[in-house]
Amino acid sequence: IEESLRYSEEHYRLIVENAIETIIIFQDGHIVYTNPKVHEILDYDFKDMSLNTFLNYIHPEDREIVQSNYFKSSIDENLKNYYSVRIKRLDLKEIIVEINSVKLLRNDKYEIIFFIKDITDRKLAEEEIKNALEKEKELSELRSRFISMTSHEFRTPLTSINTSVEILDKFSEHLTQEQKQNNLIRIYDNVQKMKRLLNDVLIIGKSDAGMYKLKLEPVDINQLCNQIIDEFHTYILLKTKHKFKYETENLNNRVLLDKDLIKQVIENFFNNAVKYSSPGSTVYFKMKFSSRFIILSIKDEGVGIPEEDISNLFEPFFRASNTGNIAGSGLGLAIVKRAVELHSGKIGVKSKVGKGTKFTVTIPLIKVV
Repeated sequence: IEESLRYSEEHYRLIVENAIETIIIFQDGHIVYTNPKVHEILDYDFKDMSLNTFLNYIHPEDREIVQSNYFKSSIDENLKNYYSVRIKRLDLKEIIVEINSVKLLRNDKYEIIFFIKDITDRKLAEEEIKNALEKEKELSELRSRFISMTSHEFRTPLTSINTSVEILDKFSEHLTQEQKQNNLIRIYDNVQKMKRLLNDVLIIGKSDAGMYKLKLEPVDINQLCNQIIDEFHTYILLKTKHKFKYETENLNNRVLLDKDLIKQVIENFFNNAVKYSSPGSTVYFKMKFSSRFIILSIKDEGVGIPEEDISNLFEPFFRASNTGNIAGSGLGLAIVKRAVELHSGKIGVKSKVGKGTKFTVTIPLIKVV
């Protein structure tokens, strides 16, 4: 019998010591055995440690999982316990392990045996797959929103262009010169609208793909702003009757900027300020300089932005919940954010529903002597 027991013990030890899993055996809350694999995977010698000491090597957020499952195993020997936790190795590398704990009666004493497997690579692969699926879902949603937006945003100007062309074609001899001119202006305005939309889409696509290259050049920022302001001032006087107040500081030096992008930033802000505020209200524009930055601010007296919408405001195709039937592609502010970030700048927004919105853009000032 003794020889049989000794053979059984040796056979048991041989299997355990050559197992591909890390094995830790507890008796009365203390570690009484670890197989050689423990050094390879966990980099520790756990012999003579207590359960509480072992828990110190478990990630703080996961210790309760190990402790509760240990006691569950000690109560129910038929319980199948599989769970994963994070462990910090001696070299400070954090790994993820799967633990299967079982209760076993041996030599008239109950043991809790941990079978531990390093599943770090598997978990990382699962996380990568999860992130890829989420990214694919986001891209799919963006594609759907893009198709919906473009079909609507292109249909409206195309319909208007088609109507004006038909009027000029069929009734030209009955129209006054002013009526002809109005139809031509309508055609021109809608063509420009479609060109802006296509340009916005291209900028978003190139920026998100990391393919957009800044075309930095020396720019007279005062001259650029005055040009935009003059064009816009003429437009709003003719069409919307908004009041327009602006204040700019003079800068004697030219600065390095992507002229087209900065022009688009300012124009997008102006368009939004007019679009989302009542005719006759005031739009404020201010430009000032510090020793290191160009600071632009645009303020309106419009509908404002709900607080819960501000975090998504610069996402492509997103529109605030209170925009109602006001036309828009949801691309303008997404373009603004990307243009500002490409210049290593920052953008801030303050808004109150029913009171208006203020945007502030801060861009590094790089003077050209």
